[in-house]
Amino acid sequence: MSAFTSHPYADDGDLLAILDFARAQSLARLPNLTYWQPGDVVWRLFSVPGYDPATCVRLWFDQEGLAAVAFFEPPLVVDFDVRASLSDPEPLYEEILAWAETHRRHTLAAGAGIPKAYESLGAGTIATAGLESDTRITGFLRRSRYTPGDHHEVRYRLDLTSWEPPAPPPSPLLVRSVTGDELDERVALHRDAWSVWGPSSFSPAAYERIRSTPAYDGALDLVLTEETGRLLSYCIAWADQESGIGVFEPVGTRAELAGRGLARFAITEGLRRMKERGLHTALISTASVATLARSASTPNAASPLSKDSRAG
Repeated sequence: MSAFTSHPYADDGDLLAILDFARAQSLARLPNLTYWQPGDVVWRLFSVPGYDPATCVRLWFDQEGLAAVAFFEPPLVVDFDVRASLSDPEPLYEEILAWAETHRRHTLAAGAGIPKAYESLGAGTIATAGLESDTRITGFLRRSRYTPGDHHEVRYRLDLTSWEPPAPPPSPLLVRSVTGDELDERVALHRDAWSVWGPSSFSPAAYERIRSTPAYDGALDLVLTEETGRLLSYCIAWADQESGIGVFEPVGTRAELAGRGLARFAITEGLRRMKERGLHTALISTASVATLARSASTPNAASPLSKDSRAG
């Protein structure tokens, strides 16, 4: 009989429990990285219309409280974290992966297609992730015949205590918080930016749900605009005062303008506002295949858009 009880995600009480769990895990793992910050949790739960937390998210408990959380991303991917202080996590790893395998079979049997980003995995695959510093899970996965994939996530960290903000973007570019009357345009910008991975399903309703959560701060929802007011790039910065750590999720630029270094202006302002709030660390992630995002510099990174580039 399992030493753990579990239930599917039910309500905002579970949301608050997962946010607290993410904070506690972050503090327990310092100075190493952790899997999720509160902003990551909010984005995972509510950014994709049709994603059903009651079906795809599960919480496990023991006598000490919340012991693990798992997010299933149909049809092949599961991300999970187990309380860092748990002395013997392997039985819980096994329960979580068995739960994910059941979801994989049911999802594919129902006719779900494999998203473009995961086509290379194959329908018989379960994909998950382990931090390099989390040797307990990486060791377990290797012993369980999981093999390293070709792609991975790269997370960058910045020490805000010694960071000094660079100059603001050159005129006529401007970074500011998004306003309540441009939410539809902000959603359209996100959909455009992420169209390289296929059609985005991000919606005004999903955006409003994200904005309603306790982790969201409207002053940290930033857009880069040109002189006409057109939105060019954006980011949401999430500042967790308890851990002193901030994270960016998501970041994007209009597809036609990718590679010009525009997102760095929004990110830089997010960093400045995090530092202003007393945070000591900022994190940002991207996929290993996102070569533009990972490049240290781009040819037009410090230059405003030309008039021709802004047109259309």
